[in-house]
Amino acid sequence: MWKVDPAQARLMLHHVMRGHWSFSAALAALGDAPVPQETLARRLQGSLPGKSRRGLYLVDWLVMALVVHRGDDQQVHPARLSAAAETQTPHPAREPRAVMNMTNEQLFLLDDDAYVAVMRSVSAMFAGLTVS
Repeated sequence: MWKVDPAQARLMLHHVMRGHWSFSAALAALGDAPVPQETLARRLQGSLPGKSRRGLYLVDWLVMALVVHRGDDQQVHPARLSAAAETQTPHPAREPRAVMNMTNEQLFLLDDDAYVAVMRSVSAMFAGLTVS
């Protein structure tokens, strides 16, 4: 049986997301001041085809990946990881290069329904890692 470690899973996702275009785009859009998550979603949505909710899904992923932090007031700002967490590469030999065996380019080309299905599947996997 695999060890369940939500913190390690989020840290691994962080390292995967560092190579995704949304990582630098989100940090550039945020600057130093918190912004409403809808504002960040709109800025990120500008690069995505399809419906506006894709930007919100992307904000959710950035939160899960410890790239941004969302407060109770739905304001987002850059997350602060320790220097050790930033440089640590968990399981470098097995670090994934794709989400659900799809590259960023393949995800970008999905129609809305397929994209939502993939995001729900991955989200369901992470939900299974949460500790009650």
